[in-house]
Amino acid sequence: MAETISGWFNSLGLDRAKVIYTIGYSSREFDEFVDLLRKHDVDVLIDVRRYPYSRLEWFSRDGLNRLLSYGIKYYSFPELGALGIAKHVKAYS
Repeated sequence: MAETISGWFNSLGLDRAKVIYTIGYSSREFDEFVDLLRKHDVDVLIDVRRYPYSRLEWFSRDGLNRLLSYGIKYYSFPELGALGIAKHVKAYS
């Protein structure tokens, strides 16, 4: 697994991760989420949800692509997410 993660960081143009944070989102607005990322100098967000969709439209994969306009790169690696079926989440189109 470590070799795989190292390969992903290299493919993203990163030598290695200096610090890895986790972040909750369910009670946050998009602007608050961005402010929190910026406060901690996060410039890359890696989404490891198997199903990168949310009831909060801005927190679905397509919504998070907006982060680039704030100088934060967004990548989705669903293969790292837990297996299961997200029956209660509807994808936005």
